Amino acid sequence: MICRFTVENFKAFAEKVDLVFYADGNIKRLDYNYEMVGREKILKTAGFYGPNNTGKTCLFLALSSLRSLMLNEYPGRLINSFSNKGNVTSFVVEYFINGRFYTYSVDYNSITREYEREKLVLKSDGESENTNDVIFERSKRRIVWKGMDENLIGTIVQTLFSNSFPFMLALKDEKNKEIRRARTDYIAFANSIVLLRMDRPVDILKTMDLLRTDPKAGRFIKEFVKNCDLNIDDFGFDDNVVCSVPIDEELRLATASPDFNKESLKFYSKHNGYRVPTIFFDSIGTMKLIALSGYIYEALRDGKVLIVDEIDSSLHHILTKSIVAMFNNVLNTKAQLLFTTHDVMLLDLKEMFRKDQVWLVDLLKQGSSKAERMSDKFTARSEDGIRGDEDITRHYLKGRFGAIPTPDLFSSLEAAVSDEQ
Repeated sequence: MICRFTVENFKAFAEKVDLVFYADGNIKRLDYNYEMVGREKILKTAGFYGPNNTGKTCLFLALSSLRSLMLNEYPGRLINSFSNKGNVTSFVVEYFINGRFYTYSVDYNSITREYEREKLVLKSDGESENTNDVIFERSKRRIVWKGMDENLIGTIVQTLFSNSFPFMLALKDEKNKEIRRARTDYIAFANSIVLLRMDRPVDILKTMDLLRTDPKAGRFIKEFVKNCDLNIDDFGFDDNVVCSVPIDEELRLATASPDFNKESLKFYSKHNGYRVPTIFFDSIGTMKLIALSGYIYEALRDGKVLIVDEIDSSLHHILTKSIVAMFNNVLNTKAQLLFTTHDVMLLDLKEMFRKDQVWLVDLLKQGSSKAERMSDKFTARSEDGIRGDEDITRHYLKGRFGAIPTPDLFSSLEAAVSDEQ
């Protein structure tokens, strides 16, 4: 689980943005929306609101880019193009994995493709005295790691490790138990980050693979789809493509597309007793739910951080709300859901969210954006305060919190219908 994430000089965010997923101790409601780990309370879900083109997606791309850097995958150009912040993007993430807390920080130059600075710290879990244990730390001039042989000469060691490679993957000291454990946790955390963009086709191959290889996953996926009340009698995956109605024309059109995947024909649904390929007879929203179901199952089973951009894309509000509620539920003890949305009906502080789970993203100034947690900006005692159980949808739509578009399309209408050239 991600406890805190900080990024600076990344795409839409020239200034530092700090995302805190520790629960606010001043909020006493909906205690099942966080997981108690030692003395720390980590939020299970967080929703990000704001106008189009202000940086919501960029925040999630920053998390995805951090994952790429940790696993030695090229993240592309990262820096903000509209400021004079230089070529280095800085990331800091506090995470909880396998019963331990860590802080990983990295400064990455996406022009030279070098890791200019890295540090990994094993943090106290809060149950004992607050001490931090440095696992490794390196810059261009110095490298140290826990258990390092004192006889090693710094300048010689420096030449053994490339600055274009993440240090934790390069350091393989099997005799050093602490390094080995930290490395395992580091890789596990990076692999736990999963980014989905619902405004694009969601890869259905994961759901297909789970249906084929994991009986428990298959049961979950089938029940999930049925329980979404999509007016489907049955649903499944079959290696033998069978259809109860003629589909010659649909098949001809589909195979003409360069994106056509014949495996998708093996997904079927039943309507009034007729079995048909879901890609021809079910809506885009239904197909997205089917694809999403596999990722949800893995997140809940394995404790992954599922990051969903535009979670409400093509989905009914009640379905989106139900998915978020699954992650907030007391039965979920290790998975985390972070999402962007334009669905203002989800802004429900009475039943769905705490104020510390709602983030407002907006422009800070030309060329940069900001992200603020509602519980930090609108405390109950402040002049423009918001109570923890207040109906805030109408306040948001009236612009009380900012992070809302202010279109003026009437002038565009006038221009369109005007006789002037």
